[in-house]
Amino acid sequence: MSAVVNGSSGPVVNGGATLTGAAAAADMPWSSTLAPSTVHTEDATTTTLGSIPTTTDKGHALDLVVSATQGDRSAQVVWKILATVTNAAGVCTVRDVVVTPSDPGSAWTATVDVSGTNIRVRVTGAAATSLDWIAAGTLLVYGG
Repeated sequence: MSAVVNGSSGPVVNGGATLTGAAAAADMPWSSTLAPSTVHTEDATTTTLGSIPTTTDKGHALDLVVSATQGDRSAQVVWKILATVTNAAGVCTVRDVVVTPSDPGSAWTATVDVSGTNIRVRVTGAAATSLDWIAAGTLLVYGG
C-alpha cells in the first residue's frame, strides 16, 4: 500500500496560525487515500498484504477494508479494520485494533501489526484454498 497525500504547496492555516514550507508539512495533520494492495494465497501461511510507512513522532489512524475471495468465487469475507499506531522516535506501537469480519466464523483472518517503522496489513487464508485478497482505506496522521 502506498500513501497518496492530499497536500498543497501553499501556506496552511491551522487555528489562525499560518504555517509555510517544512513547518506546514511537519506540524499539520494530513490524510491520505491508500492505494489498493493485492496478494494471492494458497495456504494458511500469514502473508503481508500491504505495508504503510509511518511518520516519526506522529500518531496514525487507519480505516481499512480487506476482502478475500475464494479462487472459484464460491466464498468471500470482508473485514473492516480500525487501528491506531504511534511512532515515537522511530519506535512503532499498535495502540488499538478493532477487526470486524463479515463472517465471524471464517477461518481466514486479517489484521495489522508493525515491522520496523511500517504498519503491515497481514492476512491468513486456509490450507489448499486459493484466495484473492485486496485492501484499501484511509490514513490520518497527526501529532505536532
